[in-house]
Amino acid sequence: MRRRSPLLIAVPRNGTEWAIAIFVCVLAGFSEELAYRGVLVHVLEPRTGHLGAALLSAVAFAAAHAVQGVRTMVTILVIALVLQLLVDATHTLVVAMVVHASYDVVAKVLFARFARREGLLEAA
Repeated sequence: MRRRSPLLIAVPRNGTEWAIAIFVCVLAGFSEELAYRGVLVHVLEPRTGHLGAALLSAVAFAAAHAVQGVRTMVTILVIALVLQLLVDATHTLVVAMVVHASYDVVAKVLFARFARREGLLEAA
């Protein structure tokens, strides 16, 4: 018997759950960008310089996702650095917020499709 992933609980199963999931994805994208690329970089920058603040913020962001596993943390670290580059290039958090929220929604949809295709939800 194969072990069931605890991530399956996060797969929406009806319209109400999808609405909540999309709201959470958008909220996470905006709030995490504000916290990590906004506040944390701003607080660390005087002590570490911009590069140090950006790197420490990206590491903290990846660490906050530790529950998803080490391989995913590495991916998230890279994503965090790319989002920081977007903030630096555009001089606004808004672009990174929209990209982050969009990424989260797409990831949710793709994971749900995968779970359904593989028959993982029937056992959940």
